[in-house]
Amino acid sequence: MNHTRYCWATTMACCLFYLLLCPSLALAQNSTEPMGCQPLPPPNARFGINVARDGGKEITDYDVAQLHAGWYLDYTWHIDPAHPNGMDYVQMIRRWREDAGWQAQLAAAIEANPGSLWILGNEPDHRAQDNRTPVDYAMFYHTAYAFLKERDPTSQVAIAAVTQPTPLRLRYLEQVLSAYQERYATSMPIDVWTVHAYVLPENAGWGVGIPPGMDAFAAEGRIYTIADHGNLKIFATQLRAFRQWLAQQGYRDKPLLVTEFGILFPPDYGYPDDKISDFMRDSMTWLQQASDPQTGYAADANRLVQGWAWFSMNYYAYDPATGIGHNGHLLDHQTGQITPVGRAFVAYVAPRVLPTPKPIIVEATVTPSTLAAGTNPSLAIQLTIANQGYATAKELTLAVGWGKDARMERVHLPSKVASHCTETISLTINWTPPQLAQGRHILQVAVATAGKSTAEKPLGQPIILEIQVP
Repeated sequence: MNHTRYCWATTMACCLFYLLLCPSLALAQNSTEPMGCQPLPPPNARFGINVARDGGKEITDYDVAQLHAGWYLDYTWHIDPAHPNGMDYVQMIRRWREDAGWQAQLAAAIEANPGSLWILGNEPDHRAQDNRTPVDYAMFYHTAYAFLKERDPTSQVAIAAVTQPTPLRLRYLEQVLSAYQERYATSMPIDVWTVHAYVLPENAGWGVGIPPGMDAFAAEGRIYTIADHGNLKIFATQLRAFRQWLAQQGYRDKPLLVTEFGILFPPDYGYPDDKISDFMRDSMTWLQQASDPQTGYAADANRLVQGWAWFSMNYYAYDPATGIGHNGHLLDHQTGQITPVGRAFVAYVAPRVLPTPKPIIVEATVTPSTLAAGTNPSLAIQLTIANQGYATAKELTLAVGWGKDARMERVHLPSKVASHCTETISLTINWTPPQLAQGRHILQVAVATAGKSTAEKPLGQPIILEIQVP
């Protein structure tokens, strides 16, 4: 991560960033799991952080367990990345080198970390960061993408994040896609999209500037103010517009990661710790809830964003004497001490990432499946139950209902099932239906964990069984 001097009079140099749908976070099924059960992602899978390696620092120099984040990036790649507190790591390639030694090391990192997410670049639209014209970036992406996929076809490759999804930056990305199509006669293959979500001026003496190669469109640059920087409405509007743009470009079916967002300005510019904390809480709430049936990612309940990373975990605090540093860091760069913003991050994230159970029925049968009209014999319902969640499911509650709209009758089961789809339990219950007329009848069976208010405990997806009465 190469930060330049933090000088408001000239330019704001920011370093930027993913993923629920990083392969290691995706819902995956393997042969050891019961049929129909896919372990849920860790409860903190969406929450990420950005690590500053300036001054020789690494994530292992800090107590990151206290933050409860699920993944991180540090703007480079590693053969053996650290995974403190079980965190996922997102790889990044910033530059391409032709020397054989460097490529051999990169190949070793790819082969040692199959299925990893690789972001190709960081803010190519920012002259103080990767500083690439659309054609330059398309060529770099093509080279790095081929190198990755040849060595690990399961790798997930993400396009680099632009600093913010403004109309000017979307035009820059359109030129990247066009350059790739023209040069390689195919659409740009992108597994994951990333974007940074700042609100900074583009056509001013400070901010993110005009993207390389885009001077002809300088008049389109947004003139945001310092007060706009923490404006949640602008933040949300830009991300909604970006998802709409992805759908228009044919990439709606790809996950989106906001790989960097936060407040960079110091208190003297109107952003004390409490204001940053308020923005952090409000923006993360929006990121968790925002969805759209027309533009959202269908595989994630049409959510707009699948994961996000706060900037930063540990970058230098802004020093007015030197003009170096940023605001919003969670841990002090030198001492590792948690900051007021860090405490606000923990207070928000920790209650939302408590491990919870999620029992499901993976198989169900009913005997007999054919009844004589006017009778009501006992039915034997055989069930196989697993647990997708991250905590043991205890004291299960079974719900049985006759017909799709009937009230579900709750039955307490003194059973428990381990988490992560690592085991199943099988049981049989006897249930007597009402007398049935001729025809096809529906029996619903669902499961939940018991609670203080069993009748209100949310049920899992019901299993539908059929009974025929000739």
